[in-house]
Amino acid sequence: MATMAEVTGRSLSAVDVDEGEYTAMLKGEGRSEWQVEMLISLSRIGIRGMMRNVTGAVKHLTGQEPRPFSEYARSAWG
Repeated sequence: MATMAEVTGRSLSAVDVDEGEYTAMLKGEGRSEWQVEMLISLSRIGIRGMMRNVTGAVKHLTGQEPRPFSEYARSAWG
């Protein structure tokens, strides 16, 4: 989040929301059941720290070396 705040020049903060509240919010936005389930699954993966695994997937799939998130953020929003 610090990288996004720096790149965008905005003050950002995270708010903890339990899964039931998140589900209700997504459904309230008119998301399909498939979207709700997918986003809930992704949030569970993040909460459990499973996105920290480093793999060779980027190079394997794209043929290019991965780049730091900060570099991507600056190119997309900086």
